[in-house]
Amino acid sequence: LSFDGQSPALFGVFQDVTSQREAMAVMERSRGRYKLLADNVADVIARVQLDGESNYISPAVERLLGWTPVEMAGRSAASFVHPDDRARLAETFAEMGQGRSSATLEHRLLHRGGQVVWGETRMRLIRDETGRPVEAVVVIRDISRRKALEVQLELARAEAEASATVKADFLANMSHELRTPLTSIIGFTGLALEQELPGAARDYIGRVDNAGRALLCTVNDILDFSKLEAGQVAIRPQPMDMAALASATLELFTPQAGAKDLTLTLEIDEALPPLVADADRLRQIMLNLVGNAVKFTSEGGVRLAVHWTPEGERLRIAIHDTGAGIAQDKLTRLFRRFSQVDGAQNKSVGGTGLGLAICKGLAEAMEGSIGADSVEGQGSVFWFEVPAPRAEDEAAPAATPMAAVDVGGLKVLVADDHPANRE
Repeated sequence: LSFDGQSPALFGVFQDVTSQREAMAVMERSRGRYKLLADNVADVIARVQLDGESNYISPAVERLLGWTPVEMAGRSAASFVHPDDRARLAETFAEMGQGRSSATLEHRLLHRGGQVVWGETRMRLIRDETGRPVEAVVVIRDISRRKALEVQLELARAEAEASATVKADFLANMSHELRTPLTSIIGFTGLALEQELPGAARDYIGRVDNAGRALLCTVNDILDFSKLEAGQVAIRPQPMDMAALASATLELFTPQAGAKDLTLTLEIDEALPPLVADADRLRQIMLNLVGNAVKFTSEGGVRLAVHWTPEGERLRIAIHDTGAGIAQDKLTRLFRRFSQVDGAQNKSVGGTGLGLAICKGLAEAMEGSIGADSVEGQGSVFWFEVPAPRAEDEAAPAATPMAAVDVGGLKVLVADDHPANRE
């Protein structure tokens, strides 16, 4: 450039770019560290365009699929995915192109050797400086071992369910075969006890009758527990009168309590409304718990307490006794199957050890809970709680009184494959 046409002049502009150079150096070092990390982690790390073409794949892909990053460069990610999973992967990439920030999916990958590999793929969307989606950072983890374990667990579960069903069916059939002769034994001993018998004969037949009834209870317990284990117990909530149910249940134990000079007391909320619950299952639990209380109490009494909480619509039933009580270290195993508290009194009354386990199963089947509190030398409290909403519009069904009917002279058809029962 010349100002006078003769003397040339040179103009220059100098700018300090030290900070930019330092920033670029920091970025390069940071990029190098991240690349070093990506190149050495066990998971596959990749940068994938939203059309599925890979910009970068970490060396871990060779361990996962048998292909080197160089061999995979420029190829569509879908080509390494199982054909049945490609549509789902393409749909996920399309959603990320529309702005979805992240995604996780499990799918099958194709190994170079032909085998199928299960992978868990996590994607995170990357945007450019204008906010436009441009690519995704993808992390792929090998979950083949986990998937194999899941398959094994599913097979084991199916086998266990099939085994439980077979066991339940077997026990149901066996219980029928056992009940048939037991019905005959109990029936004929009952008829014999109605006759005039010598003292010794009456005693012997009475023992046979008691043994038969005890065996029948054992068979029933085993069948009930097998049904619970197999998940074959149906819960049928219906409007019911809880006060009448509790009173009728307690009344059944009047003879046993009277024989031991025990008092039976019913404590119930006066304003207890009709509730919706499974009356048969509630009765079954109460019969077991009250029966145990009467059985293991030698003096004092048994109290059946029924309370309902309107706020949570929970029904709580507790059976209090003045028996010998149970040690604290033994309370935790009371509700296990075939578990009994050791002691002379327990051995004298016997039992299968299934009753409380059945109660626990029934309470849980009704989405409730069960427990016990006890003090040695003072007595025990066995309780259970179940959800029981108020029966708003339906009155609890009441028993319809029926007039006695004279059936004398009528013929009865008895169909039974057991000769003794037909008699």
